[in-house]
Amino acid sequence: MGTDRLLPQMFGWVHPKYRTPAVGTVIFGLITLIMTWLYIYSSSVASSFDTVVESVGVLFALFYAATGIATTWFYRVLLRRSAKDALLVGALPLAGAGALLYIAAKSLLDFSGQALWSMAGIAIAGALALIFAAAVKRSSFFRLKPVRYEEPTQEGEA
Repeated sequence: MGTDRLLPQMFGWVHPKYRTPAVGTVIFGLITLIMTWLYIYSSSVASSFDTVVESVGVLFALFYAATGIATTWFYRVLLRRSAKDALLVGALPLAGAGALLYIAAKSLLDFSGQALWSMAGIAIAGALALIFAAAVKRSSFFRLKPVRYEEPTQEGEA
C-alpha cells in the first residue's frame, strides 16, 4: 500500500533480508498495543477483551469471505474447465464465504454497545482512509485496470 501511495511511502519499504514490511509492521503493532491499553484502562478488563475478541473475529470472517469471493472471481475462467475446478475454485470458496458472511452478520446482531461502536469506528476509519487515498493522494491504485487469470500457454504452440 505504501508503494501505491495509499499509505505514506515509508510503509512500502521491505526489509532486504526478511522481505517483510518492517516499518509498517512495527508502527501498526505499536498503534494496536497503544489502542488496546487505552481501551483496557478505560473500562473493565474482562469486557474489553470480550469486545476485542468479538470484533477481531468478525473482521477476520469478513476478510476471509472477501478473499473467497475475490479468488473465485479472479479464477472464473477455470470454472468451466472441469467439474473438479468448478468445485475447488467456485463452489467451495463461495460456500465458505457465504458461511463466514452469515456468521459475521449473526455476530453483529448480537454485539453489545461497545463492540458495535468499535466496529463502527473501524468502518469509519477505513472509509476515511479510502477517501483520503483516492481524493487527496490520488493513488494510482484506483486507476488500475481489472485483471483475471489467464491460463499460461506452452512455448512452441502455434
